[in-house]
Amino acid sequence: MNHSILNKIIKWAENESEIRTLILEGSQASNSPTDELSDYDLNIFVVNPDKYTSDNSWINNFNQVLVYQKEKFFYKNIEITTRLVLYKNNPRVDFSFWPIDILYEIIENRILPESYSNGYNVLFDKDKVTDNIILPDYDGFIISQPAEDELLTAIYTFLV
Repeated sequence: MNHSILNKIIKWAENESEIRTLILEGSQASNSPTDELSDYDLNIFVVNPDKYTSDNSWINNFNQVLVYQKEKFFYKNIEITTRLVLYKNNPRVDFSFWPIDILYEIIENRILPESYSNGYNVLFDKDKVTDNIILPDYDGFIISQPAEDELLTAIYTFLV
């Protein structure tokens, strides 16, 4: 796996005053097997998410962008804006911008987001907030590679 793009992202984020904490979740941060299609799921805890979602020029800092998509999801009724980016010669990077208040709430309430249950890595934390974050329990949903006959059956069912 090519981690050079991750190193570029970390360096960039460390130099952005609005970005306070960067957490990697998903297969890259868990005990799950990874392959060349595994993406980086980055939770970026920021003072002002709009700074990064109203202007997308920052996505060009790490490598040539082939395509990106604007998405969003909800965490406890709070909209989390994301940018799903595919870079040339690199895996996809899913950037999600979380208000920093959510991180304080996670730590205070000692309840991890479901997506952290299989593991996470704190890549940096400028305010040392995550020193008291609870550890994952590794009991979340694990995606495994299907056997060839299962895959062919699923494809056939989908097409028919």
